[in-house]
Amino acid sequence: MRQAGPAAAPQNAQSRDPRPQSYHRWACALGVLLFAVLIALVAMNHGTMRVAGDRDDLGRPAGGPADAVFCAGRDGGRWVRLKEADLRLADGGALPAFNIGAWHGLTGDPVLAGTGISCPTRR
Repeated sequence: MRQAGPAAAPQNAQSRDPRPQSYHRWACALGVLLFAVLIALVAMNHGTMRVAGDRDDLGRPAGGPADAVFCAGRDGGRWVRLKEADLRLADGGALPAFNIGAWHGLTGDPVLAGTGISCPTRR
């Protein structure tokens, strides 16, 4: 059995230095933080009113109403309008409902028209 004496030095003195590992951890943490901030900024700007406003600048087709909002999609998108129109019940209550309209994004042709009822989840 071999005993290490006081004159025995470690074979690799740099492997015991904690500084390179510490800098590596900070660099990795900073990279992850910057990536997370970038993803958050992209997520916040995707599908916002600013994007819809940019589409408004391109021109609204003649067939759709002026108060419709553009909703982009893979197929080019639609101009959509919701107007609150509660339905009155026989017992005097009201059922939350909306008049819904959708028009083709390029031609302005009607795609959908009807009434939508809002049904809250009950448990």
